[in-house]
This record gives sequence, structure tokens and C-alpha cells, in this order.
Amino acid sequence: MLNTQLGEAGKEGTVMLVRRTGAATGAADEFAAMKVFKKSKSAKMVVKEAEFQRKAALAGAAPAVL
Repeated sequence: MLNTQLGEAGKEGTVMLVRRTGAATGAADEFAAMKVFKKSKSAKMVVKEAEFQRKAALAGAAPAVL
């Protein structure tokens, strides 16, 4: 399940299932969704989208941003 594409690629990028292993600390592995943006998307717009996602998560309307 490591680095598995979730759904179909969209116009701005692709969402992947990723695993962060806890082997070094003895913690359990964690799974998360990670959006990989196309190279044409500016860094400023990626930051803007992450901030929007963070605000939505704080309001309980979206998953947390790691």
C-alpha cells in the first residue's frame, strides 16, 4: 500500500497513499494521503491551498494537514 495512487489524477495533481514508518521510534506506522502537484503549479498557490486545507481541518470540515 505504500505510495499507491488514490483515484484518478486531476487537473492539478495526483493524490497518493503514503506510509510513515515508526520503526526508528517503535511507534506504529501511520498512513496519510499526500497530494503531488504538477510542476506547473506555483509554490505560492501550493502554500495557499495548504493554508485553506489547514483552516478547513480546524473547522472540522477536512482531514488534518501534516
